[in-house]
Amino acid sequence: MRLLANIFPRSAKPYKGGAPAPKPQKGRGASRRASQDTTSALAEHPLPLGEGKGEAIPLARFRDDPIGFIAHALPNAGTPYPKQIEMLNLAANERKISIVGCNGSGKDWTLARIILWWIETRPQAKVVVIAPTQRQIEHILWPEMASAVAQASVPLSGKLTQSRYTVAPDRFAIAFSTNKPENILGFHSPELMLIVDEAHAVEESHYDAA
Repeated sequence: MRLLANIFPRSAKPYKGGAPAPKPQKGRGASRRASQDTTSALAEHPLPLGEGKGEAIPLARFRDDPIGFIAHALPNAGTPYPKQIEMLNLAANERKISIVGCNGSGKDWTLARIILWWIETRPQAKVVVIAPTQRQIEHILWPEMASAVAQASVPLSGKLTQSRYTVAPDRFAIAFSTNKPENILGFHSPELMLIVDEAHAVEESHYDAA
């Protein structure tokens, strides 16, 4: 199982990934450098030789490459900035991740794409998302999912509903709020991902149940 925890700290510090966050930069030069960093990172994830955008590349090829998945399947749904790229790389390479970031830093934008990448590239994938409130799911995270799905440049396998993304009965993402840890139990798969959104407001007992 892979675990991602999305935390909004009371101190509202910037996102912390595998390395200390750089000091905020201002001005056009900073914006240009950030854009160059993103372009460089995406360039390191080329499409398979002889294939281009719009062609029917099996999405399973991006199993270990969420950035490549976004570049191929979701190029019209926004471009990740450097810290989001760092989050995506962590999701691909680490089993347990804690994302700490201030409000509006793009955590849910990134989580939505991680969910789609995981489900679309793994035949036995399941994603379970829990949050302290249903509002967090229905008004913040799932609209990010809907936006990405609507702008996909290749056919995606799943059907999106209010709090579920389903490819098959045993291959899906589901999101819900709960105050009962036992409600997390019962989801089994060799390719299971658990996401705890707004994890600072979720009881420790939920982690123990997972």
